[in-house]
Amino acid sequence: MQDNSGLPDDRHGVNSAFTAQSAHYDSDDRANHVIQDLRRQVYKHVEGFIKPSSRILELNAGICIDAQYFISKGHSVLATDLSDGMVNELKKKKIEARQISYEQISQIGERFDFVFSNFGGLNCIDDLSKVTTHLPGLLNTGGVVTFVIMPKISPWEI
Repeated sequence: MQDNSGLPDDRHGVNSAFTAQSAHYDSDDRANHVIQDLRRQVYKHVEGFIKPSSRILELNAGICIDAQYFISKGHSVLATDLSDGMVNELKKKKIEARQISYEQISQIGERFDFVFSNFGGLNCIDDLSKVTTHLPGLLNTGGVVTFVIMPKISPWEI
């Protein structure tokens, strides 16, 4: 795991906030019927584009509910997250994980069939081009991207 003490203040704050949520994030998510319905809708969308046995890069994977779904469907996943706590949860579940910011994805050094970020992980970035600039170097020919961006206020999270 990388040392996050040198992170800029904004990323250090994101790390701390999501680490604090990591222990109960899974149970909170699974108990929220609205989020579960939205997640099913996202999966239905993704199934229309993703090829069998795809190699997937998941950005801001959190505790990897989506990674687990994709793995259960026969895909392989590299899950990324900035948060110490979230990456610890990923490793407990034996999910291939790297602790990096979405702004550092060019350092991954491999290509994917599908790049995915769900439920607003990319809402934490001030300029989406900091991510999209790296996509050509990460995607295999014919690769697909699905980003789920949430509104600033999400009634189902209140």
